[in-house]
Amino acid sequence: MADLTPTQQRAINQGLNQALRNAWDQVAALDAESQRLVLAEYQAAAVEILRGLRAAADRDGAVPVAALQEVIGRVNLALEALLVAQQALAEQQVFRAAVIGAGAIDQLRLLATNGEIEADSVARLPDAREVAERVRQQLVHAPGPDGLRLSDRIWRNHQGLRAELLPAIQTAIINGQAARDAVRGVLGRAGAATAQQIGDIELAKAGALGDRAAEILTGPEAKAYANALRVLRSEVDQANILTTREGIYAVEDVVGTRFLLSPSHPKFDICDLHANVNLHGLGRGVYPRGQSPLPAHPNTLSFEEAVFSWEVTPEDRAQRDDPIAWLQGRPAGEQLGVLQSRDKVAALQAGLLQPGEITTPWRLLASKYGTRLPERAA
Repeated sequence: MADLTPTQQRAINQGLNQALRNAWDQVAALDAESQRLVLAEYQAAAVEILRGLRAAADRDGAVPVAALQEVIGRVNLALEALLVAQQALAEQQVFRAAVIGAGAIDQLRLLATNGEIEADSVARLPDAREVAERVRQQLVHAPGPDGLRLSDRIWRNHQGLRAELLPAIQTAIINGQAARDAVRGVLGRAGAATAQQIGDIELAKAGALGDRAAEILTGPEAKAYANALRVLRSEVDQANILTTREGIYAVEDVVGTRFLLSPSHPKFDICDLHANVNLHGLGRGVYPRGQSPLPAHPNTLSFEEAVFSWEVTPEDRAQRDDPIAWLQGRPAGEQLGVLQSRDKVAALQAGLLQPGEITTPWRLLASKYGTRLPERAA
């Protein structure tokens, strides 16, 4: 491509990165919508389970052991409906995120058509719809680095939910029945029901069982719900990243991408390292084509923008950072935020940790460094 004037450079730079920011803003809105929809699906499952519990309860509201199989069947039906809804929602939102990313490609093409940017600079842009469909197929149907497909991840989370919810309901019903039987045995004789028996009886009533199911499904410590949000956000973000990168890398003179922290970045972690070090001589937080660490972890809020060859200065090329030296210069709390292990922090401070081990879990490093660490306070 012929050399661009400074005005043309600014136009393509602003055009591409504005398209990327628009895509990230739309994906953030899609993430928020996804969270609402996931919560609604889990709440619907809780309502359906409560309905089944009330149908199985006696006149006193207690669910007897005789109705246990009926209750388990109704819970399984509610969970199966939740699984189907989760899979459908995930596939839908992944494709929508891919379409959003593809919109950045179309936005660039429109700028070229309108003469706002040099047409030759975007002559190699791919077909946006083909890119969106290819990314959808990849994320929905192809195994990821962990060997799992999207449906596998959702199913695994679903199995964890079943393993937590069904025993909780079953145990409460059995304990409640045993307590009721024991209390009937002492009626009319000396003695009275114990506090434990009274508690077990109350916990086996339909309302209490429904509350327990709702707590497991959507409470503050609800593991499956949190995992469902994490899986969906990760896949949605990945769909946008993969799609927009096809547009980024099709633009001539793009040398890489800059890793940027979200304004909502909650705490110091590995993203701060990625955004602040100049590893490749392209500038702080800039990574060559195909080498960006984004996404750095599940539920990331970080994003990226394109960097052009004319933005890289001689100072950038000359002043490469050593990530270990950069980390060693940070406060201990920030080191822990990045390394996520006090033992790894100790290895860093002892001069043992290597650059390629910054993201390696400590369990894989313990045999190498564990005996060489200085004693530290518990």
